[in-house]
Amino acid sequence: VTLGISTLLMYVPTSLGSAHQAGALTLLSLMILLTHTLRRPSPALLKSLASAVKST
Repeated sequence: VTLGISTLLMYVPTSLGSAHQAGALTLLSLMILLTHTLRRPSPALLKSLASAVKST
């Protein structure tokens, strides 16, 4: 809240502040998508992969 009030008091252009917020939202969205995409595989999948490698 303090950062937002001080930004308004320093007369930062609204368009620049909006662009900054849009960039932050885009970055946050991309990081959530990346985290979801790169989640850990289940232990059952890891066991089946290990047994498949041993049998070949």
